[in-house]
Amino acid sequence: INHYRKILRAQIWPHWGSTPLVEITTHQSKAWKNSLEATYSATYVRDILKVFGMLMDDAVDHRPPLLPASP
Repeated sequence: INHYRKILRAQIWPHWGSTPLVEITTHQSKAWKNSLEATYSATYVRDILKVFGMLMDDAVDHRPPLLPASP
């Protein structure tokens, strides 16, 4: 869990923190993924995307949904 918190604080929050969930597009998330892949190891990128995916899935599963679908 501490690893996930570090990822949230170091990678996800700085990049997405000021962006409303409904404004995150598939194109933006893919561009971010490409940027991460150019900078970090495959293992670290996988972990970042796992945490990001969990957050997006939770937003979709929330009642009422915060997002119609995960980007």
